[in-house]
Amino acid sequence: ARDQALRRELQQIRSVNKVIEDTVASLEKAKNNMDTVHHTVTSSTTLLQTWTRILAATEHNQRLILNPSWSGATQDLLDAETENLARQQAEERRAAEEQARREEAVRRAEEEERRK
Repeated sequence: ARDQALRRELQQIRSVNKVIEDTVASLEKAKNNMDTVHHTVTSSTTLLQTWTRILAATEHNQRLILNPSWSGATQDLLDAETENLARQQAEERRAAEEQARREEAVRRAEEEERRK
């Protein structure tokens, strides 16, 4: 009787182990499926970003082509160069004005010193 009870208990434990093994196998399969989903989502995101950049470039080009005042890429480059030159000249002008202010401040300080 005791031997029979132990065999029954062993069988129950084996059944529980089988259920646990099946559960672990299912979880591993689910993990693999999630990895596949993650890879697919990552690839889809990359494709979507690429498509978005292509679409944005297409819209930009279409606006340029349909703009009657657009003078072409060469003119765009010249305009950009002109803007950069103007910005650089403005910066140089600000630097020269600042230098003149400093020199004026030094001159005033020297005059104040002479008056004392």
